[in-house]
Amino acid sequence: MKILFVSEVYHPILNGVVISMDYFKRELERQGHSVFILAPYNYRDGNDEKNVFRAPSLPLSRSLDYFLALPNWITLETAKHLKPDIVHSHHIWRMGAFGQKIAAELEIPFVQTYHTLMESYVHKIKLLRYLPFTKNLTKAYIINHSRKFCNQAQTVISPSCAMKKILKSYKITAPIEVISTGINPDLFKFKNKSKIYQEFKIPQNNKILTFVGRLAYEKNVSMLLNAYKLIASECPATTLLILGDGPQKTEYENQAKKLGLEKKVIFTGFIDPRKTKDIFCSSDLFTFPSVTDTQAIVILEAMIAGAVPVAVNKLGPTDFVKNGYNGYLTSNNPTKFSQAVIKLIKNPKIHQRFQTEAKRTALGFTIEKQTAKLIELYQRMVSKKR
Repeated sequence: MKILFVSEVYHPILNGVVISMDYFKRELERQGHSVFILAPYNYRDGNDEKNVFRAPSLPLSRSLDYFLALPNWITLETAKHLKPDIVHSHHIWRMGAFGQKIAAELEIPFVQTYHTLMESYVHKIKLLRYLPFTKNLTKAYIINHSRKFCNQAQTVISPSCAMKKILKSYKITAPIEVISTGINPDLFKFKNKSKIYQEFKIPQNNKILTFVGRLAYEKNVSMLLNAYKLIASECPATTLLILGDGPQKTEYENQAKKLGLEKKVIFTGFIDPRKTKDIFCSSDLFTFPSVTDTQAIVILEAMIAGAVPVAVNKLGPTDFVKNGYNGYLTSNNPTKFSQAVIKLIKNPKIHQRFQTEAKRTALGFTIEKQTAKLIELYQRMVSKKR
């Protein structure tokens, strides 16, 4: 089968959407399918791997993180020449609409994955921060556009059951299937924990708490730092590793200093994904404060590596973290969050039991199993078109 992934972003940008596309692409190809990727041209890196095609684009920021796609007739003819059996879009904006056009011209199925709770990202538009009424109108527009766009797809894929409920609340009537991005357990077998302690100069008897994610407001890192202030006062033999970069990194570093945590919190900046997996395997707890992640694959990765999760009880994490069974889900409150972490640190037996169950849960979401669901969906849709 030939599958065309259409996206607004791809490498060298690295985010949840790109990671999901990469994981599925590798597994689909391993099983003998062909996957092509169509994304905007990225001025930062012109060295694409095989089967990656680019549409003309204009940069939307000085950092060259995101681009305005300007697909033209050459892009269309290139896509048609690939003769895909199905078009799988990962965004609902310009490239998604272009994916619909490709599917319509070739008379093949069109699938849409709704990765991001976009209404929660309105704060990124600076002008709207000071215009609440306009902010609400923008949210309403996003919901309305989401409904109209997704209802033109043969099937919508949601990365979690929690996100499916939200899509239903948008009055999306197209069939919605839950297919999460899977993990590869073989990549999480790092045993040299002392190496991580040495590299980051962590005292050998300290428990390692880890967060991975973009350092931006929507990840709620400020709440995590406030919670860790309470954790560190009760459990001083701990270190918080914050992996990632983003627009609020300096702000969070300053917050850590104001809280007197500059020697307890380590901001690593961007870490190569392979090193991130080693850190997961060396961590005791995975602390995840985000309230906007529709799946949060990093939680599954942490769980399979043996880091017990404590997460805010919102969206994606609720599909994997079963409160009091393989981790804790808490309210978005520093005190409640810290209490859950402290309980696990002070009760090794509970931590060990949760660790075992977390690994067992994660094994139910391997990339092989999730790709099997995706292939079954593709085959069902392609057979309907014939």
